[in-house]
Amino acid sequence: MLCLLLRTRPALSTLEAMEKEAASLPAAVPETEGLTGLIQKAEEWKAKAAALAAQKAPLKKMREVLHLGLRMPVEVPQVESLRAEIRRREWEETAKKVVLAAANIMHEGAQCQALADVC
Repeated sequence: MLCLLLRTRPALSTLEAMEKEAASLPAAVPETEGLTGLIQKAEEWKAKAAALAAQKAPLKKMREVLHLGLRMPVEVPQVESLRAEIRRREWEETAKKVVLAAANIMHEGAQCQALADVC
């Protein structure tokens, strides 16, 4: 059953519900160890992604963690949150470059105008 789940990338919430259900069963379920391992890996990834976003880490590092999240055999909703944060930051950086370039052009234009007025 766990192999089937790994092929379909189950949601983290589904795995957590399964783990809780397995804990309530009167018999030992050996697959629980694998399930618990997947959940722990996803939780560790979530903590790392949240820390990077809070620290405003470099985009390169955030992209690396995003790719790790995308490759996990578990669907974690925070992957999309991290992707959105990266896109927002990329847009922000692009906008800053455009504004700086426009300011430089305006400044150079003003200097040329001042020179033209002198000549």
